[in-house]
Amino acid sequence: MQKGQSDIYVYNIIAGSYEQITKDVYDDLNPRFIQHSTEIIFSSNRDNDTLRFDPVIAPKSLHFNHDIFIYDYAGKKPVLRRITATPLVDEIQPMSYDDHFLCFLSDQNGIYNRYLARFDSAITFIDTATHYRYFTTSFPVTNYSRNLLEQDVNIRAARIGDITFLNNHFELATSDRIEPKYLKPLQTRNTFYENLKMGLSQANAPYAGKDTIPKKQEVFSPTIKKHFTTVRISETPNIGNAKEFPLPSAGQVTDTLHRSVSDTSWNQRGTAFSHIPAKDTTNKYRTSRPLNYNVEYSINKMVTQIDFNYLNSAYQPFTGAKDPIFVNPGVNALFMVGVTDLMEDYRITGGVRLNFNFINNEYLISYSNLRRRLDHELIFHRQTIEESNNSSIIRHRIHELYYIATYPFTPVFNIKGTATLRYDRAVYLSTDLSNLQNPDINRYWGSIKGELTYDNTRSTGLNLYNGTRYKIFGEYYQLLNATNNNVVILGADFRHYEKIHRTMILALRFAASTSFGSNRLLYYMGGVDNWLFPGFDNQTPVATNQNYVFQTLATNMRGFDQNIRNGNSFVVINTEIRLPVFRYFFNRPIRSEFLNNFQMIAFGDVGTAWTGWNPYSKSNELFTTYIDSNPISIKVELMKEPFVEGFGGGLRTKLLGYFIRGDLAWGVEEWRIQKPVFYLSLSTDF
Repeated sequence: MQKGQSDIYVYNIIAGSYEQITKDVYDDLNPRFIQHSTEIIFSSNRDNDTLRFDPVIAPKSLHFNHDIFIYDYAGKKPVLRRITATPLVDEIQPMSYDDHFLCFLSDQNGIYNRYLARFDSAITFIDTATHYRYFTTSFPVTNYSRNLLEQDVNIRAARIGDITFLNNHFELATSDRIEPKYLKPLQTRNTFYENLKMGLSQANAPYAGKDTIPKKQEVFSPTIKKHFTTVRISETPNIGNAKEFPLPSAGQVTDTLHRSVSDTSWNQRGTAFSHIPAKDTTNKYRTSRPLNYNVEYSINKMVTQIDFNYLNSAYQPFTGAKDPIFVNPGVNALFMVGVTDLMEDYRITGGVRLNFNFINNEYLISYSNLRRRLDHELIFHRQTIEESNNSSIIRHRIHELYYIATYPFTPVFNIKGTATLRYDRAVYLSTDLSNLQNPDINRYWGSIKGELTYDNTRSTGLNLYNGTRYKIFGEYYQLLNATNNNVVILGADFRHYEKIHRTMILALRFAASTSFGSNRLLYYMGGVDNWLFPGFDNQTPVATNQNYVFQTLATNMRGFDQNIRNGNSFVVINTEIRLPVFRYFFNRPIRSEFLNNFQMIAFGDVGTAWTGWNPYSKSNELFTTYIDSNPISIKVELMKEPFVEGFGGGLRTKLLGYFIRGDLAWGVEEWRIQKPVFYLSLSTDF
């Protein structure tokens, strides 16, 4: 729908582009490809069979009723094949019924019923070749007392779905699709209004005798009941003080944009006032103009739940090489509200994550402007993280202000830029005199980030996809209140989902990242995302010569606790086979959310994190350990395999609104299988 006109477009999912088929003032509705071919069937109120872009159409030639047409998309022929030609009958929602029949809804008797149409041909003449004339034979197969509002025919499942309105409710009914050879044409009886309409309009019907659907209509005398309509003063006959209202003929309405009023007007008794001119102030066609609307907001999202994740995945301040620890969010309560305007051009979202100790709380508010192709977003984020070591308790208060601009090249490919101001304040709690004398540490960071994102995946169910997605990003951090302090981060994440059989899929992931500069980002490898009861390995040493300022997790590496490997670079490969058990074996909808999303998973992970140029570099801290025994300090160089592996299986399902994952994994380190580790987490995908 553009500029008030409903036209037909063909969208190419792979190329991310579209092609416009029609461009005119006619209404082109319900298009679809038929019988797995390149022919498009649709209904339209057009009065000719030739496609023209932006033709000049007189308002008098536009009609309300629709006919059925077929467009040859492969041949790109501008001439349509007309299936029906019934100017006084409305025919909508055409679709395939089987290989030789089409079906559509028609109000031939005043009520929308289902009709079948079959193509026939006859030889017109023979010269050097045989020439055929094609025509359509149609007949009703339902005779309902109320309108069929919508229909859908599933040829493969041999089922038909219908929607009707009954007792102030929309009702959906399904039935078996009966083969056409077992169907007999039904005799439908016209409604009173249909007989009245045909009686008034038969004489003026411009296409009389050309209807492809045979009609047997009873003509009633024009006895007019009370009729309420909107009439212009200029169209009301000026005959004394009589209360007379013009009644338009069937196929004509008082709206001068579409059709003119009949030259003969009727009074309440059914007698005619002949040759009363009707004034029409519309002389030429004008397309509709967009109108301004008042921006009004309504709530589109409200979340209240128990959560185990951070609101925003900001890098944590580095906690120290002697006692490294990653501060996990733990159990918290999440409250989030989002509002948007009618056209979804502007969005406002606010959220708060309250930790049970009321210390590690988190707050976020964002504003998005999506009115044009370039999207803009402002986000303010505040987070508190408390860490402790042997001598101090440090509370970090992090304030971040983001500006994000996103420009889509295609519906599946975009570029995103982010500018950030970050204020970190580290406060030493006054647990003793020494900590009381420690001053607060204030750091002001400025950063820019660029991302290229591609995502053509299609969701076939929760945690089930088909297609490819990837993200390539780069970040630069600069400490504003000090010189020669910066961090550069480069990374990529590639994921591919391939169908194995029916709903079973193979999911593959490759992720890698590195940091460099005068300061660096530390990656802790191990565990899974949103781990409910995380464990941290304090035995793996952290390099003291890398000037780390931030830290984060590198997941998934199942079979180990967090920090089985660490460093300023990491690489990980994840492989999963996902089988939705009940959906795979039952070829029908499953109402139970628990059973419908129940999945069995088999997985394998391999990866490492390291310092230096490569995992086997001598500068990798993994190969060095220190033994302090006063007055002797010993440095020991080891030869260890930097890569670790993990394998196992798991179960997934949705319970009480949460997607719950349970994994049992065996880790492989130094080619030895470790004891199994059980993971309970709340997240989708890998």
